[in-house]
Amino acid sequence: MNNNYDNDNVMSLPGRDNMPVVQHSNQSLQPYDYREQRNQEDDDDKINLRELWQIIICRKWLILNIALLVFVVSLIATLMMKPVYRASATLQLNPEKAQVLEYDVEAGTQAVSSKDFYQTQYELLKSRMLANRVIEELGIESQFREAQLARPFFAKTLDNLRALFTSDTAGSEDDTTGTAGPVDTKELMGEQPLADKLLENLSIQPVKNSQIVTVHYDDTNPERAATIANTIVDNFVEVNLERRRDAATYAENFLTEELVTAKSKLLESESKLNAYAKERGIIITDNKESLTSQKLRGLSQALTAAEKDRIKAESEYTKASQSSAAATTLENSAVQTMKKSLAELESQYKARLKSSSLFEDSNIRALKQQLAQLESEYQAEITSSRAIDNPVIRSMKQQLAQLQSQYKAELSASDAINNPTVSILKQQLARLQTQLQGGSGTNTIQNRTVQNLTQQMAKLESQYQEKLQVYKPAYPLMVQLRQKIDELRKQISQENQSQRSTLTQQINQLKQEINQETQAVTQNTRINLSQQIRQLQADIARETQTVGSGTRAYLKKQIDQLKVEIARETQASDNNARTSLLQRINELKNQIAKESNNINNTVAEDLKAKFLAAQDRENILREKLEKQKAELVALRDKNIGLNELQREVESNRNIYEGLLNRQKEIGVAGGIGSNNISVVDAAVIPFKVHTPNLKLNLALGAVSGVFLGLVLAILLEFMDDRIKSTEELDQFLGLPLLGIIPKSKQKDPLKLALMTQGEPRSAFAEAYRSLRTNLMFSTQQGTPGVLAITSAAAAEGKSTSAVNIATVFSQAGNTVLLVDTDLRNPSVHKRLQLENSKGLTNFLTGQDHIESVTQSCQIPDVYVVTAGPLSPNPVELLASERLDQLLSMAKTDTFDLIILDMPPVLGLADALVISSRVDATILSVAIGESKKQAVTGALKRLRHARSNIIGTVATKTKQGSGYGYNYHYDYYGYGTDKKMLDAV
Repeated sequence: MNNNYDNDNVMSLPGRDNMPVVQHSNQSLQPYDYREQRNQEDDDDKINLRELWQIIICRKWLILNIALLVFVVSLIATLMMKPVYRASATLQLNPEKAQVLEYDVEAGTQAVSSKDFYQTQYELLKSRMLANRVIEELGIESQFREAQLARPFFAKTLDNLRALFTSDTAGSEDDTTGTAGPVDTKELMGEQPLADKLLENLSIQPVKNSQIVTVHYDDTNPERAATIANTIVDNFVEVNLERRRDAATYAENFLTEELVTAKSKLLESESKLNAYAKERGIIITDNKESLTSQKLRGLSQALTAAEKDRIKAESEYTKASQSSAAATTLENSAVQTMKKSLAELESQYKARLKSSSLFEDSNIRALKQQLAQLESEYQAEITSSRAIDNPVIRSMKQQLAQLQSQYKAELSASDAINNPTVSILKQQLARLQTQLQGGSGTNTIQNRTVQNLTQQMAKLESQYQEKLQVYKPAYPLMVQLRQKIDELRKQISQENQSQRSTLTQQINQLKQEINQETQAVTQNTRINLSQQIRQLQADIARETQTVGSGTRAYLKKQIDQLKVEIARETQASDNNARTSLLQRINELKNQIAKESNNINNTVAEDLKAKFLAAQDRENILREKLEKQKAELVALRDKNIGLNELQREVESNRNIYEGLLNRQKEIGVAGGIGSNNISVVDAAVIPFKVHTPNLKLNLALGAVSGVFLGLVLAILLEFMDDRIKSTEELDQFLGLPLLGIIPKSKQKDPLKLALMTQGEPRSAFAEAYRSLRTNLMFSTQQGTPGVLAITSAAAAEGKSTSAVNIATVFSQAGNTVLLVDTDLRNPSVHKRLQLENSKGLTNFLTGQDHIESVTQSCQIPDVYVVTAGPLSPNPVELLASERLDQLLSMAKTDTFDLIILDMPPVLGLADALVISSRVDATILSVAIGESKKQAVTGALKRLRHARSNIIGTVATKTKQGSGYGYNYHYDYYGYGTDKKMLDAV
């Protein structure tokens, strides 16, 4: 851009000679790459839940309408469906394997697992054989044929389409094979079995981890559904039972034949065994063992027992010979008794050594008792000063105790007992209280009125009971009698209450008289008693002080003499006792040693004799055992053939008995008819509809509708190419967001352009002031001198923004020149209501000077250059040097800021020519209207033209529209408060 201009081309406006000169530095602005920083911070692979929520809020009515539509369709479809009822029966399947013999070995077969057994039963329940039996038993063949003939309304159309495709395929095959014509395959196909129609409505549901299976049958008729379900399970049980009966009959016939063969073999083998035993002279006992074997087993057991006895006797003898006398005498009772006596004497001796006194000595015990008595007398003398033993003091204390008891009795009873008047009054009071407490029985005896009333009531009650046997209680006569009885009972109770009140009044009067009489008695007596008590207490204290102090010294002397005598006697007794205990201990030790030696010698001899006897018995038994073994070896040679015959007999007998038992079991089981399949619960007539389930269908319809609405909303959202939020604009372009202009309710473009001037406290004006602040910090040098505003397409708020930006800068004290460079569709003169006969076109063509095309407007300090007449070649005019002369005014002191309202970028080259020659360019984007592809194309074209794009302005932003940047403009309206304005 050429910045060397002559001073003659600089406009001098009237009234601006004294204005300060604004200096501008000539430098180029370097754009800042914000996209690189954002790519480092944002991760596009993450799902933004906030965006999804915004999509739901924005498309909420679409989602709700689709959900409601699907819900209604589900409701209508459900109500149009024919109700189907389900009847359920329960079976128990018990796995069981049929065996002819318990020990059969089936070569080449494997045991059937429970899983295979259950699956087999399920398939049998769904077999055509069972279904045909049910149809024949119930006679419902005609119903299934009618159901087969009834076809839906669209069945004919489907048949036609199927025939069309089938004919085309058949025709192509005829062409390839060369046959004469198509063959009708329907004539060759068979009919669908009726059993399949029944099985279509049958379902089998096993109960997990159990032997229970539930059989369901669905039908439009509830009674028929229950009947078919019960018939299916009954026939299934019967079929299984028939199969078991057939198997039992076959097994019984087979076993009968085998029994004849087994019996003949058994008889033949037994005859051979008996003949062989007679020939060899072998005797066989009942337990199938020879006598020689039995003797050998008995001798072997006896020898084992003899060896145990010998080993035990030998060990006891060895221990006795090696152990000491102390070890052999452990079990002797006499030695143990002597040792216990020795232990007791030793413990007494040790206790005597430790103890300093002997408690068993009678003399010492008597001395200690005298000492304790004297010490107690001495302590009593110290505490009581011998007042207890003094007869004078004792008599005084007795008199004092009598006086105190009389005084206490006087205080408690007020001497009422000795007063005849009080006693008479109390007797009268007691008599009245007994009458009152005696109840109605005592009072009524003394009151004739109550007695008469009671007699009358008793007569009426007897009459009532007699007539009650004839009449009912509701009979009028009985009701009258009951009323009379109730009246008499009320009179009796009233009379009793009046009599009780009279007695109560009399009792209260007597109590008052007794209290008055009692208070008047014994005041003088109390005074006399208290004086006598005080005098006796003083005499006792004086007499006690004078009683014998010499007694204490005498007692102290006797106590000291007794202590010395007890110590001397104790020492002599201890020495005698210790000597006698030592002698007794030594004697016991000697006796124990002698007894131990005698016992040891006797035990050793006895054990040796037992050992020798056991050894002799063992030798004898061993010799007999050897002889019996030799006989048994000879017998075994003879028994080789016998054993073989015995095994043959045993084998034939086991086979015969097993076959016989199995034949009896099968005969009994076949006669009983046992079955491993049983009916647990029979099917009942359904009492509710199985399908359709209205609640489930409506719930699925609602969920499906919401899901379909969400899918459609997200699909429409991703197909929508508009920029819907300032946050999306910030992320999409990667340019600084300089301002967010809210969408105003004002629709008039003239008023909207002047709203910042007319309503400076509005949110709209405050948004442009915020944009002004951001422009002041958009470059390193502050606000750009020449600022151009453009947009990707028309009607995106660039002209309105240009006028309002000029307004807010003028309000900040700047002189602004607003130039309308849109020579194809100018709009600034319309916004500001100015003449457009002369303008930028005249200046660029050289027809007029800049002073003549510049106009003032209703906004102070804002001057406007309109577009002027339309030109056939606007690009050539804008590319001329005359435009540079105009822009140079921002470098002089004429204007602080020049704002250019440029045409849209897409489809025109005008904006590219202008943007490359200004200091900064702002891209205006209408939220909710501008397309992403258009904005991206405009940004690319501006960058190719080397424009300095410092940021974007988001216009027509809706507050709370559902998309991000929920910009709160309510805060901007704080200045509208009238009270606050008055305060300022």
